[in-house]
Amino acid sequence: MRLQVRRRQGLHPLALVQLRRRFLGLVNRAPSLPWEVDSGSLRYCREIIDSACGLVELYPPIQTAAHLVVPAQTERFGSIALKIGLRRLAQRRAGTREGAAIPPLSEIAALRKLADHPEFSLPVLVCADDHSWFIRQWTSGEVLSEIEGFAWNKTTVVELWKLFEKIFEIFHDAAEPWLIRDIKPSNVLYGSGKFSLFDFSTTRPLSEVNSRNRRDRLGSRAGRSWGPELLFQGKDPIGVNADYFSLATMLYQLLRRERGPVWQNETPGQEQAVAAYAVEYEKVRKKFPKSLKEVGMSGTQIDFWVACMNPDQGQRPDQFLSLNGGRFGSLASLWGRRY
Repeated sequence: MRLQVRRRQGLHPLALVQLRRRFLGLVNRAPSLPWEVDSGSLRYCREIIDSACGLVELYPPIQTAAHLVVPAQTERFGSIALKIGLRRLAQRRAGTREGAAIPPLSEIAALRKLADHPEFSLPVLVCADDHSWFIRQWTSGEVLSEIEGFAWNKTTVVELWKLFEKIFEIFHDAAEPWLIRDIKPSNVLYGSGKFSLFDFSTTRPLSEVNSRNRRDRLGSRAGRSWGPELLFQGKDPIGVNADYFSLATMLYQLLRRERGPVWQNETPGQEQAVAAYAVEYEKVRKKFPKSLKEVGMSGTQIDFWVACMNPDQGQRPDQFLSLNGGRFGSLASLWGRRY
C-alpha cells in the first residue's frame, strides 16, 4: 500500500513537549471504552507513521470518546500525533472493514483551507489509496476549559480576537462560506502565549448546514454555545453570524467564569427558544458590558460583542468587527448608549 504525504511548504517540526493526558481536553472526560487498544492496532498505527513520516519513537496512546490519538517523534516532521476513529479501527480489528479510520471529509477539507496560512499548526495529510488519515503536529499548552484562574486582560482578549478574525477571514469570506460551529473553551488551546483552535470536526459548508435539521442537537454539549438557528429548522437561512454568537458566548463564559445561557430542553421550536432565551439575554446585556470594560474594550467593541449574543440572528452584526476598525454593520438603532 503506497503512502503519499501532502505537506504545507515551510512546515517546521515542533520540539517534543511533555505529554499530558489533558491533551485536547478530551481524555479526562472520555467515557469508558468498549475495547482496549490491542497490539495489532498499535502495530498498524506504527506502520502508518513509519511509512509516512519515519518513526523515531512511539509514545503511549491517548483514548478519547471517539478516537485513538497516538503521539510520536518522527524523522520528517518532528512531533506529531496520529488520530484514528475508534469505531472503524474496531471494525478493522474484527475483520469487517479494510483499512483504517477515515476522518470526516469535511474536516479534511477544512484543514486544507488552512494550508497557505503559516500561523496555523496544519496537520500533515497522509493518503493511502482510497483511505485517508491526517497526522496532527503535537503542540504544547492546555485547553482553556482546564486552565484555572487564567489572567484575562486586554492583551489576551485581543490575541484571541485576532485568532478568530483570521479564521473567519479564511472560512467566511470564501466563495462558499463555511461555519466553524463548535467554538467553545474546550476546543481552544493556549500555550507559549498563543491561542489555537484545534478541532474542525464540525466545520461544514454553509449550504450543507442550511440543508439539515438541527433539532437533534438541542441540549447537547456542543449545542450550548449554538444560536437557535443552528438547533432548529427555522424559516430564515443560517448566516455566518452564527459563529459570532458562539464566539461571543465563549468569551462571555471565559471573562465571567460562568456558563452562558443554556437552551431549555423543553422548548419545541425556534420561536419559542428565542422567546425563552430573551429573558437570559437581558441578563447578558447587564453583565457582559462590565466584564468587557474591565479588560479594556471600547464602547464600539462592547456593543459588538453584546449584539453577537442576540438570539435573533437578524439583530446580530452581519460582518465581523475587525481590530483594524472594519465595519460590522450599524448598531445605532439597537443601542442608544455607550458603556
